[in-house]
Amino acid sequence: MKEKIIARLRALYPGVNLSKARLDEFANPDKLKITDETTETEIDEKLNYLNAILPFAEVAKQDDRLRTLEAKEKKPADPKPQDPPKPEDTPNDLQKAIAEAVQAAVAPLVQKISGLENGKTAESRKSQLEAKLKDAPEQYKQTILKNFSRINFESDEAFNEYLTETETDLTAFTQDLSNQSLANNGKPFKVTTPGNNKEASKEEVAELSKNLKI
Repeated sequence: MKEKIIARLRALYPGVNLSKARLDEFANPDKLKITDETTETEIDEKLNYLNAILPFAEVAKQDDRLRTLEAKEKKPADPKPQDPPKPEDTPNDLQKAIAEAVQAAVAPLVQKISGLENGKTAESRKSQLEAKLKDAPEQYKQTILKNFSRINFESDEAFNEYLTETETDLTAFTQDLSNQSLANNGKPFKVTTPGNNKEASKEEVAELSKNLKI
């Protein structure tokens, strides 16, 4: 009986594209009170009455929208493009990869060793400089050492040149100090008579010597 009702619905409304679920619902004999004795005319009347209450065309539009949404949800996502096949490593590529890996692993160790060597070199150079300055005045020595800590020598030759220049400068500085000391303290002692800043004569010196008690 359901098939007969669906056939009549399609004949009456050929442009309406109802879903199967909707056709099954509308063609339910029990809901329409249709039996085997119901004629086609009576079936048509019941279907027309149902269409007046619930237009089949509008229901079909809703069904179309629903089918479109369901189709979008069920549509599989675009498959991820496969990565192009990776070419097999050639011996040269493999050697290069190994060399790079070894270099990356050794780099921190080389850097650490270089830092230690630089530290030892700096200490050794400082010791050599301090040996050259061991007899220098303390203030002069500290000034030279302070400036030394700020200098970055590119090579041992550069340091040796600096050491020679420092030694030469120290010699000149020491000589200047010595000359100044002689200028201040090297004047001959002059004997003066009591109460008189005038230099004593030979006779006065002799007279003073007689009066000295030894």
